Parts: sequence; structure tokens; C-alpha cells
Amino acid sequence: MSYCYTRNPMLLRLLIALVPLVASADAPPAFEEPQELIVNNQILTKVNGKIISVVDVMKKMDVYLSRYYPQHANSKAARYQFYTASWKDTLNQMIDNELMMADAESREVAVSDSEVRQEIQERFGPNIMSSLGHLGLSYEEARKMVHQDMIVQRMNWLRVTSKALQKVNSQDVKEAY
Repeated sequence: MSYCYTRNPMLLRLLIALVPLVASADAPPAFEEPQELIVNNQILTKVNGKIISVVDVMKKMDVYLSRYYPQHANSKAARYQFYTASWKDTLNQMIDNELMMADAESREVAVSDSEVRQEIQERFGPNIMSSLGHLGLSYEEARKMVHQDMIVQRMNWLRVTSKALQKVNSQDVKEAY
């Protein structure tokens, strides 16, 4: 007996093949860990000439999950639950990032290769290739992802934080407090 579950047929189709319920004389029936996650990869959107697919969104979520919740990164059931709960927000974030990258290109915001290498080292640890292999990422994919994140951080600083700091000073904070 196998169960399949489809989430939001309009954009994202994640199919999960669950193993059958296992009944034991001593314990109540419980779900075992799914054997595999089956993904129907399709194009979700195209932003400034870059195509974003289901697998791209999953890779971004896998990196987030392994960075902030490493205890759940190996659990297929936890990953599936995270995918179904977070895919819309992650997709929207990826679209926003692509738009900020286009703005950064027009403003000629840059990040050096040494800064990107250092950030990769900090994010993925000393054994980078092993960590990337576990996530299903190539070094080039990780480099592009980190480069984009760093550019987006700088654009956020330019467009939001610096302007807020110009308008709010310590006197304003004291008065509001």
C-alpha cells in the first residue's frame, strides 16, 4: 500500500511515496520514514530571463533547513512538511532577490570573489564539498547562491537600512521611548 499526496496543483507538485503503516503487537501503528521524495519538476516563473523551477526552490529550502535546523535536514518527512509549508514564501523571496539583482546591476553593486569564498566557508564549514554533496549542490550553484545573497544584503542596506538610519537618530529613539 502506497500513499501519494499532492500540494497546490497550480504551481508546486511534490509527491511523496510513503511506506505502508507498520503494525506491531506491542506498539500502536505509526508512520515510518518515507523511502523517497518524488518531485515533479516544472517551471514556476521567469524573472528577468532567469527561470525558477521547483528544484531551484527546493535547493534554496534545503540550504535554509540544513543551516538553521540541521537536526531535521536528514528527515524526509520533516523536509516534506517544510517544503509544503514554506515553498510560497521561498518562491516570493527568490523573485524579490532576482528583482534586487537587476537593480544591483544597474547600480553596479559588486561583491569580490574572496568575500564570496569566505562566506561559503562560513556557511558550509571546512569540508565544503562534502556539505554541498549532502545538499545536492555543486560548488558553482553554491557560489551563485551565496553571491546573490550577499548582493541582496547590500541592496537592502542601500535601499532600506541606510535611509532609515538617516531619518532616525538617537534623539528620536529617546523621545519615542
